[in-house]
Amino acid sequence: MVLGVNGPIKEVDESMDLNLILNVFDRLNGDAKALPEKRRGREIQRLKNELVDEKTGQEFYRPKTGKSFEGRASEVKNEGGISNYLFKKHKLKEEA
Repeated sequence: MVLGVNGPIKEVDESMDLNLILNVFDRLNGDAKALPEKRRGREIQRLKNELVDEKTGQEFYRPKTGKSFEGRASEVKNEGGISNYLFKKHKLKEEA
């Protein structure tokens, strides 16, 4: 057993404990001030999640995108171009 391995004992500074308590208090007080902002952020996120169409289940303001169906290119070509194709689709939609 080796003696004297530990360094000399230092006197305890009692003001250090007070500073620690004040630091903890300041940190908790800061957290309490930030809490309403966190709640507000959660509320905004909840409202965003509620923006869903009840009929389709799709989110509002999020268009469905993706590849067109397999035969659309040939269908556009047969109609004489994209403008004629879209005009025909629009007419069919009005008639329905």
